[in-house]
Amino acid sequence: MKAGTYLKRLFYPPHCLLCGQILDVRAAAAVCTHCRPADYIPTNPRCPVCSRPVDLAGKKCPGCRAHHNVTVGRGTLLYRDAVQESIHAFKYEGMKEYASGYAKLMIEFDRDFWSGLGEDFALVPVPIHAKRRRERGYNQAEELARALAEAFLQKTGMRIPVWPGLLRTKHTAPLRQMGAQSRRRALAGAFQTDSRAGSPPVQALVLIDDIYTSGSTIETCAEVLKKHFPNIKVFFWTAAIRE
Repeated sequence: MKAGTYLKRLFYPPHCLLCGQILDVRAAAAVCTHCRPADYIPTNPRCPVCSRPVDLAGKKCPGCRAHHNVTVGRGTLLYRDAVQESIHAFKYEGMKEYASGYAKLMIEFDRDFWSGLGEDFALVPVPIHAKRRRERGYNQAEELARALAEAFLQKTGMRIPVWPGLLRTKHTAPLRQMGAQSRRRALAGAFQTDSRAGSPPVQALVLIDDIYTSGSTIETCAEVLKKHFPNIKVFFWTAAIRE
């Protein structure tokens, strides 16, 4: 461990992603020895679109069938119990440090997903509106995307870029209070690409967010990206997925 990193961790010790316990400053793990992230990994078979557990291989989950979701991706952890509390702290309680822990678990447990993308892809954080950023102080999806890029470099040597060309231009009420159809209506016209970012020089874009619920946000973002870059494939990858 580099001296600067060690000193930073000494004064700001990392916390277990699942229980919040302070970890040893020398620890490289995202969780303490008592917590088992494997308990929150979705079981096979999985929905071919969103990766939720299903009862029959190749069968879409009820949510993807009902909402006509088509953007394929992966949610690493099931959004329940300790993971639910962790995501809430990451998103609303200033626990930005959790991003590096999620990134480690995502790379570890989703190797089959990201290795299938090759190396010619970029990470695209799902943006939040400027008003929301001022209230929260940061965009958790950006923190996660940057942590993933760093984790890829450290773990695999791959230099995966974070493409900042997706913008949130419309402020909405908190989506967690809405049903899937209301979410879609609220998100209509909420995103656009930033011409200053240029065209991403990759073959695939991977939308990054903290949690996949109904898929409304991911689908809306994907539609914008596919419209502007029809020759680039679009996927998603989230730290957690609601069952």
